[in-house]
Amino acid sequence: MYQALFVDDDRFLVQNMSRILDWQEYGFEKPLTACSVIEAMQILKEQKIDLLITDIEMPGKTGFDLTDYVLDNYPDITCCLLTGYARFDYAHKAVKLHAFDYLLKPLQKDDLAALLLKFRSQFEKTKHPQEKYSQLVEQTIAYVRENLKEPISRETITNVLHVSEGHISHLFKKETGVSLPEYITDMRVEKAKALLADSNASVAEICEQIGYNYQAYFTKIFKEKTGVPPLQYRKDHRKR
Repeated sequence: MYQALFVDDDRFLVQNMSRILDWQEYGFEKPLTACSVIEAMQILKEQKIDLLITDIEMPGKTGFDLTDYVLDNYPDITCCLLTGYARFDYAHKAVKLHAFDYLLKPLQKDDLAALLLKFRSQFEKTKHPQEKYSQLVEQTIAYVRENLKEPISRETITNVLHVSEGHISHLFKKETGVSLPEYITDMRVEKAKALLADSNASVAEICEQIGYNYQAYFTKIFKEKTGVPPLQYRKDHRKR
């Protein structure tokens, strides 16, 4: 079930929001409500909100201020603006703020129902590709961890997973926060650290087990990542 937050300084409208229609019929919990931007910000800190519906004209901070705040702090929340005035400058600013929809007051039941249906349709379409992307990243991580001994590159991964190099590179960085080559290096260094601490394998043998052909290059990378060369790391972390 989705959760909406309705914000308007008209207390009568706020009190009647849950009775305008059957929210559960549209996949929503009973809406949370606020009568000011400050009150709405507090709710946003405490509750997980999927859809924000906010009036524009309110004393003090406006619905534009609230939408701007949500964009900066809760980018996953979908925002809809509500106004009693059909003004071009309002509509223009709503577009600039990437508002999902722009509704006129008095708010009609059919307009609200259409908004909720539109939100569900868009959200579920977005959720489905996101699940596919997450699965692709998980497959990439599994492949890297299982094949550290082999030469691994974006090309080998794309051939195995049947995706383009550009796509997997962009997606991996977006989902994990690190580039794919950096992740591969980090996993190799982590594996080397474990082998240095837990086994009697020589540095040359460890290089072979984590996919490096040149010991000098491995030593350089290892020192960059850990601050010490491999043998010093073994001396400091050897398990008795």
